[in-house]
Amino acid sequence: MTPEETLKLTTEYLKNLEAMKTHFVAVGLPAGKVGNKTHDDGTSIIEIGAAHEFGAEIDHPGGTGYMASGGKATFTRKTFMGAVSGFTAAHKITLPERSFLRAPFTLKKSEINRAIEKACEAVGSGRMDADTALNLIGATARNISVKAFDTAGYGTWPDIKTATKKAKGSSAPLIDTGALRGAITWEVRK
Repeated sequence: MTPEETLKLTTEYLKNLEAMKTHFVAVGLPAGKVGNKTHDDGTSIIEIGAAHEFGAEIDHPGGTGYMASGGKATFTRKTFMGAVSGFTAAHKITLPERSFLRAPFTLKKSEINRAIEKACEAVGSGRMDADTALNLIGATARNISVKAFDTAGYGTWPDIKTATKKAKGSSAPLIDTGALRGAITWEVRK
């Protein structure tokens, strides 16, 4: 190896080590990637995520149309579904905390730490560049968060109310359209 090639490799190696020290991975709903994504009803995915991550009380103004058939109410703002049976009155909606970021990351801390250790070892030995290593850490953390939706927060989320189960026809918390779960991602930041 020529001195120039050695210098180039050493410079690249040091650059990768420095990046591992100065860059970090943001996991969840980073605005730079999620941006203006909205749910079908126009609500920001970031707002929906925050409401579920921390819990929320929402003062609903009422006026949501519903159709009642067979003892089940279908709520809609869309007129193509036909005539509505009535409209909801103003009411308070309480969303309990169902953390899909903080709690799963605490519960799966050892798994995340293993991914960080492997990434640092790979960069330190010159087998991987920092960008690849940081993105692998991000993918690991994202997968932990997404799995929380399939495991009711790894068993930590409160059950949904009976009325909610009946209305949505499912007992799975936070899984209706999959928009929130599908928006979870990561980005590498300086």
